[in-house]
Amino acid sequence: MDKGKNNKWFLKRLMIGMIIISFIYLSVLTFKTQGLANITLNPYCPGDTARIEELTEDFIVKYGEENVRIDWSESTGIPERIHIYSKEPFVIRYPEIPYSWETNPTMVEIWASTYRSKYIEEAKEFALSFLSENSVFLGINVNELEFSKIDVGSNNAYAKVIYNQVYKGVPVNDGSLYVLVDSEENPSGEFGLIMNSSEYYPCIDVDVVPDLSEEEAESVVLEDRGVTELFNIVNIPVSNNSMFYEYVCEHFPHIDYWKIQEVEIPAITRLVIYPKGSNAYLCWKFVFNLGDWGHYWYYYIDAHTGDIT
Repeated sequence: MDKGKNNKWFLKRLMIGMIIISFIYLSVLTFKTQGLANITLNPYCPGDTARIEELTEDFIVKYGEENVRIDWSESTGIPERIHIYSKEPFVIRYPEIPYSWETNPTMVEIWASTYRSKYIEEAKEFALSFLSENSVFLGINVNELEFSKIDVGSNNAYAKVIYNQVYKGVPVNDGSLYVLVDSEENPSGEFGLIMNSSEYYPCIDVDVVPDLSEEEAESVVLEDRGVTELFNIVNIPVSNNSMFYEYVCEHFPHIDYWKIQEVEIPAITRLVIYPKGSNAYLCWKFVFNLGDWGHYWYYYIDAHTGDIT
């Protein structure tokens, strides 16, 4: 009798224990499932092979398999160059100027200005729309693009829309991409669109608040070069280096650029994201020549560690 009671008590305790264990297991499972559901992967980073294949197939179906050529970047895993052909122009083609400079230069200027402005705006809108619609497949975050300039061919033959890459407001060193809208028929009788992102760097994840001040970073460069000052000797009329010209125009507005032959300016310093290999660093970038014509020094000082990168 006592033995039966003991068995019942044992079974009851066993059942209670199993219920408790089951409850704990289900709680942990639910927690893990919710955790996975809340994870948001960067949609612009290369993902698993199946996902990439699916996105590629969708893109090809959208524009036609026979019209698309895709070159993939081995270093970033995203398309670095895309060429799309079309029987129709991507941007409206406006009529050629029906006047000549010899007979009516005024009308040429009016005509060119009017239609050129329209073409430029439409080309910019098209380029941004193309990038936005296909951003996940392209691996490009359009919020990291800053319009730089647009080059337009004569008679609006083509438009090359160029963007610089920025990350959380900080320029990415040499980061850029372009969309070339070719509205001039090529020999095959088709129109072409080219997207080149070989200088775009996806999946950057960097703290953009520097721990090192510009002055502290400069002291690292001064010590490494063994000098007491960083500067550039710039020949304004001769130099085609827009970086120096723009710097002088911005910081030295009193200079008569076209009369002065040489001017000494401080080293150009910028806070940049510096991609290097598979990593990216927040760096203070210094550009200077110390009077050595044709030989510019480029220093990248890690804005967090102070190391020369």
